[in-house]
Amino acid sequence: MLALAVSIALLTLPFLVFLFLTFGTIKSLNSTRRAIDPVNVTVIIPFRNEKATLPELIRSLNKLELLAGDEILLIDDQSDDGGIAADVVLRDEISVFRLPDNIQGSKKAAITFGIEKSTNAWIITSDADCTFFPGWVNTMRTRISPGTRMLIGPVITATRGHYFLRVLQKYEGICLHVLSAGSAGLKLPLLCSGANLMFSKEAWKEVGGYASHIGVSSGDDVLLLNDLWKNSRNGITMTSDPGSEVLTKGVNSFREWSLQRSRWMSKSSHVIGFSRNLLSIGILCWILIPLTAVFFYWKIFLILFITEAILVSWLLHRFNQKIQLHSWFLFRFFYLFSIITVMLRSKSSLQWKGRTISAERRSK
Repeated sequence: MLALAVSIALLTLPFLVFLFLTFGTIKSLNSTRRAIDPVNVTVIIPFRNEKATLPELIRSLNKLELLAGDEILLIDDQSDDGGIAADVVLRDEISVFRLPDNIQGSKKAAITFGIEKSTNAWIITSDADCTFFPGWVNTMRTRISPGTRMLIGPVITATRGHYFLRVLQKYEGICLHVLSAGSAGLKLPLLCSGANLMFSKEAWKEVGGYASHIGVSSGDDVLLLNDLWKNSRNGITMTSDPGSEVLTKGVNSFREWSLQRSRWMSKSSHVIGFSRNLLSIGILCWILIPLTAVFFYWKIFLILFITEAILVSWLLHRFNQKIQLHSWFLFRFFYLFSIITVMLRSKSSLQWKGRTISAERRSK
């Protein structure tokens, strides 16, 4: 009885968080669209030393369905691998710019440069290692309604590497989607990805662009979301419409995965607001549930495991993927230890796109 009482006490917060996120996800999926005239958009994709991925990116961009007035800006963040080859065929809507050498190179500087060059009121950012469905831009623009300031789009990871790494990337990606959609649906947005992010240029200017966190080496997505939320608690939404998702390449090694997560974790200290911090704590407890269940009462973990699997299966189905219960169990139980490994190495410096990123710079 004591073990059961302790288990219930320890699992109450993460279980409530799961219920709230489920409610928020459903609310986000079923949000009412209020039609407005189609908006013109500027797609901005910064890249640095992405010579291997650029051909596939450009092939995908050349197939996009666009409206007259839409534009695509590829911003070379001072690559030293040659960038885009001179003989590559680009559609008329694509323009390529190189970030001037007198500007300190960074992803935020490249996006800022692109926004200043853009002629449209709406911006969509993505990454050079992504591909898109032809209707991606049109699907995103249909979700813009009066009052929208930022629209978060789904990102699906093409899993690579050995079996556990594929499992890790597949289910982590869908869990991050639940976190993004659920928190946005609750009006407490915590997460987004710059690989699929649409926002108003006017809203971006209102918060001073990236000025408040220019010293943080990453965060062109989550920290911008944070600034917009501080400035106005409404207007941040998410879409999970099929066709709105961006496909991004997964990593091939656990080292690459952990380095990427180290950069992501550096943004967490900037989350503000009691409700959002409480939600964050609940998510941390959710990660710890399998370990708690082993020492106290495993049946509670089994109940939560099944209910989570139902939600995950439903979302995967929307993006033409399937859940495998044995691999979901593997992820759910061992994800904790993967995150602990990342936390242990997150204090060291790392290389990213040929640049050294120190722990101090990441945490400022």
